[in-house]
Amino acid sequence: MRKFLYVLGALAVILLLFVSIKYLTVKSIDESKLDYIQTEKSVGLKRVKQNGKWALLDESNRPITDFEYDYISDFSNDKSEILKNDKYGFIDKNANVIVEPKYDLVFGFNNGVAKVLLNGKYGVVDENGVEIIKPDYYDYISEFDYRGLAKASKGDKTVIIDKSGKVQK
Repeated sequence: MRKFLYVLGALAVILLLFVSIKYLTVKSIDESKLDYIQTEKSVGLKRVKQNGKWALLDESNRPITDFEYDYISDFSNDKSEILKNDKYGFIDKNANVIVEPKYDLVFGFNNGVAKVLLNGKYGVVDENGVEIIKPDYYDYISEFDYRGLAKASKGDKTVIIDKSGKVQK
């Protein structure tokens, strides 16, 4: 057992060194080569644009994403809307994609959920990117209020739903 722990510890050290060396060798980007720079103080990042593509940089101007996005919005609630290949999604302050860019439109997170639009239908995703209301039924969903309720309509019928999509009576 002790030998196993030594091996595991050695592997952890090697991995840590590899990640550290990789990070330290990533070159910072010269700001004069960028078309746009916006510092996002709330998350300690910079949204930048170069040759029509957007990326995120850390405070030392090292890229933490590739220049692959058509747009990256301001951060709100530690999340940002992204646009890639005409589809919207979300990333978090660590540049993790939390909602894949597959929607026609997304609306910022409010009370832990965000509305999404796909093929003219509204749905709702949570902060983990899980579709809690699939965008395949409702023609419209309002913002969720502090109680977690929203108006949802299909045709001329309007109902009150909770964040799970359950119709309230």
